[in-house]
Amino acid sequence: MQLSGIDINLFKTHSTRAASTSAAKKAQVPLQEILDRAGWSSAKTFATFYNKEVIPSNVNSYAEVVLQL
Repeated sequence: MQLSGIDINLFKTHSTRAASTSAAKKAQVPLQEILDRAGWSSAKTFATFYNKEVIPSNVNSYAEVVLQL
């Protein structure tokens, strides 16, 4: 995560769970599909703990960073 420009003092590995599910919601993936893939039975879990604002990054994409190594 650090190599891809993510502040590891602010974000930990578990942050990827919130980031990926929030990005899926922003991309209009149906909520039930997000719940199924994440293994959640309740939309309340997603709404309470994982539905975060997705902020565009000016950092290279993860794929770009990995391919540069």
